[in-house]
Amino acid sequence: MKKGITKDQVVETTLKLIKDNENIRSVNLRGVAREIGCAHTNLYNYFSSFDELLWCAHIKILEIFLEELKEKILVTNDYELKLNYFYNHFVDFSLKHKGWFRLAWFEILEGNRPEEDRIATTQTVDAFVEIIEGIWISMYDSSPCREKIRAVIHNVHCYIHGEVSIYIAKRGLIQEEYLFKKYVVNQCIKLTKLLLNEED
Repeated sequence: MKKGITKDQVVETTLKLIKDNENIRSVNLRGVAREIGCAHTNLYNYFSSFDELLWCAHIKILEIFLEELKEKILVTNDYELKLNYFYNHFVDFSLKHKGWFRLAWFEILEGNRPEEDRIATTQTVDAFVEIIEGIWISMYDSSPCREKIRAVIHNVHCYIHGEVSIYIAKRGLIQEEYLFKKYVVNQCIKLTKLLLNEED
């Protein structure tokens, strides 16, 4: 049995186990401990329940998502492409990590939402707003207020969530993944431009 396991190691192992899992509840503390190579009682040093662990995993997903998004945005100086990459990352990340997508948007977790998760979510959305604001200013030399950008990102993200959910359930109108991503990203860009250019 391994000794000296860390909280980060437990979270990373959990993410690995649920990454492509269609049933997150098929994973539990015993399974995580088995993967690490320790007694499951060791995990109680960090988490009182599997759901508490999942809340921490959700925060880590947000961190990974944002870090990868920022990297993709930096690869081009073309701001139309940056907008494309922005939404492409939302769709691509969800399809590459279907279990994480389920944890983020479908799984009901027991207990009150930790304040750390609220803070992490707010910071992530703030970063999205800042990215879109920067893109918009570079494209049009002006920008709507941040609250409007925040609302538009929320609405467009809800659209992405719906499309990805239907696609994962194999009920989408477009079955080819490449064409599906291209279609959804194009719709996201159209919606963003339409809504941000709309007069209040």
